[in-house]
Amino acid sequence: NAYVFSEATNRPTFEITAANGQPGVDFDGTNDTLTSASMTMANMFGSAATSFSIVAAIQIDAVASTTGDSISNDAIVSDNGSRFALCLTHEGGTYRVVCSIYDSALGYVTASYSLGASLPAGGEVVIHGRMSSGLLYAGANGTEGTGVACNGIHSVADSNLVRIGRGDSGYYFNGIIFEIAAKTNGAFPTAAI
Repeated sequence: NAYVFSEATNRPTFEITAANGQPGVDFDGTNDTLTSASMTMANMFGSAATSFSIVAAIQIDAVASTTGDSISNDAIVSDNGSRFALCLTHEGGTYRVVCSIYDSALGYVTASYSLGASLPAGGEVVIHGRMSSGLLYAGANGTEGTGVACNGIHSVADSNLVRIGRGDSGYYFNGIIFEIAAKTNGAFPTAAI
């Protein structure tokens, strides 16, 4: 399905040869964001999703958020109602991928995966979040952290709009997004993007 993401004043820059000759969208980490006027969380993952996966091929320039494992971080993808985020944080000297959802019974549930004390060489990484068999995961480059018990994304998120590059609490992604893929099943992403 095709959805349009736009922004009137704080658009990221399209780079025709962002890295390794591949195109990408460059977010400045200050205020660049893209929002869909029609793509909802239900469109992306299904209504009250209990199984999903999302993968993003990115280049990280910097991570500003130090809020730890929460929904309020430098988001690659999030919703405009604070019910879902695939994001990055840097706290206590460790960079992490964070997948956070608002669960129907448990409240906010967050899974994280450590990228280590420094960003990957060149900043290029493939990150993911997924939910499968009652567990929420976050990972990078084909590996993932321990699953966290979860029931699914609360149905109140179904009508929330999807946005790219902006998290809650004024945190924005600083880097390049090459591709984002979402599925309505929680299969571990094994294919290269």
